[in-house]
Amino acid sequence: MDEFPSFIHPVKDITPVIDTWNLKVKVLRMWSAPNMYNPSEFVCLDMILMDSEGARIEASLPNALLNAFRFELVEDRFYRLLNLSVVPNVGPYKTTPHKYKLLFMKKTRIALDVPFPTGPYSLVPVCAADVSKKWEQLDYMIDFVGVLTSISSENQHMIFGIMKRFIFLEITDHTGKIQCVLYDEYVDVVQNYLKIHGMSRPILVIQFAKLSPVGGVIFGGSNIQNMFSATRLLFNPVLPEVVDFRRSAAMLGIDLEGRIGFLHRIMSYVSVRDDFLNLNPPKKLSDLRSSPQSGVFVVWVKIIKVVNEGRWWFLECKCRNPVVPKEGIYYCSECRRNVVNVIPRYQLKFEVYDSNDCIIVALDDSDVERMLNKSCKSILDDIEDPLAKTIPELFHSLTGKQILLKIHKFASLDGVADDLFKVTRICEDMDVIGCFLRAEPFIIPLQIEGAREITFLPLIHGLNQEAHHGTSRLCPGPATQSQGRACNTSKPSSCAPHNDIRSVSRRLEIEFQKARKAGKCIILDSMDE
Repeated sequence: MDEFPSFIHPVKDITPVIDTWNLKVKVLRMWSAPNMYNPSEFVCLDMILMDSEGARIEASLPNALLNAFRFELVEDRFYRLLNLSVVPNVGPYKTTPHKYKLLFMKKTRIALDVPFPTGPYSLVPVCAADVSKKWEQLDYMIDFVGVLTSISSENQHMIFGIMKRFIFLEITDHTGKIQCVLYDEYVDVVQNYLKIHGMSRPILVIQFAKLSPVGGVIFGGSNIQNMFSATRLLFNPVLPEVVDFRRSAAMLGIDLEGRIGFLHRIMSYVSVRDDFLNLNPPKKLSDLRSSPQSGVFVVWVKIIKVVNEGRWWFLECKCRNPVVPKEGIYYCSECRRNVVNVIPRYQLKFEVYDSNDCIIVALDDSDVERMLNKSCKSILDDIEDPLAKTIPELFHSLTGKQILLKIHKFASLDGVADDLFKVTRICEDMDVIGCFLRAEPFIIPLQIEGAREITFLPLIHGLNQEAHHGTSRLCPGPATQSQGRACNTSKPSSCAPHNDIRSVSRRLEIEFQKARKAGKCIILDSMDE
């Protein structure tokens, strides 16, 4: 320690003027920063340092110096540091609000030092209201304390060409709610905790999380996410900040005794086109049913009919749990209390088919509402008898509609194929559907207007090439959606591909008539008008 000057510089005063800074700091967090384009490679060892005044600054240890300093640095210990280079704190993300960050050099000196008074994790939590209103100013990693109120199912999407697993969490504090998306190993951390401790609501501390404005587009709120492996998750820790949160939650009526709800229709911020055309493999229904393979697949289907029986809607609490009448009011078993505000919801079962097979899928009301542009409450207001067990005619208007389904197929335990399908996303964009059908050797249906007879005819690649002459998309016109024909237009410059598609449709009609006469068409008597 003799080589270290007696005067210690405050972290807040660090600037690039000199590189002989003499610091006394605690290593709050330390992690290997991966190459964004090749996660198996690490570009440096990053860490967050804090001095006795609570000021934080990032420091980086380049790979070239890793062997010289790596084993001298341990997380949560206190050190004296001398001779560090100072550079601007810029880049795709910032770990601290400091204007500068430190770089280790060959002449840097390190020595263990006595601790100074500080909390075990030195949290500086922000509230949900600040995250929502000031996310543009919070361009660095933050800490958050709240109760875990809801969780989504596991999903996946592509980042820099690598498939990533992720889940969404809904976390509540005294000022509101935020959503947190966690990737890869953090998914396992949360799932393992829930397996051991059940679905009771824990107080969750998220330290060193990154703000992501993309989440506001999805949720209408704010979004945070883990930053590589720098983020720290703590469930029900014994900390002063958690004690204060419990006290304020009791005063403000935040429910800490309920159970974790489920975020039903969380959609990843992957575009519809990427999700249905690029990221997930296509399947036919027959292949989906016959194969015991699990995974996420995309299928093209056409709706035959609604197959629900009995009462089609129900009431649920804000926690997404169905409520039951009890002594003239509604009782929620998850919240363990009587509730006043209830939400009408439904889940419809549809029989759908492609050219080879039929299956029954369940669609949540959020998906059906998007196709009908009408909420459950509006539907109930429009019908004469909401308690009737018959399905409203409005739902039957979806008969014949073409959609793409993103389906999660679950593996069977005995290795035998089963019908455990879960629809995680739908697409009704005819432009995307057209691209999907042209890209795969699927069989395209053709329905003759005013008839119940339907045949399935192959879209021959030669016929496809002849029809489109190199064009890249089908016309998503109204006629295309309802009857499989291209829309009519009088503009010669834009209707050339449409005319070609009409010629294909005409040739398919001729083939249909031949199939009909030969008795090879498929007749679906159960299809509703």
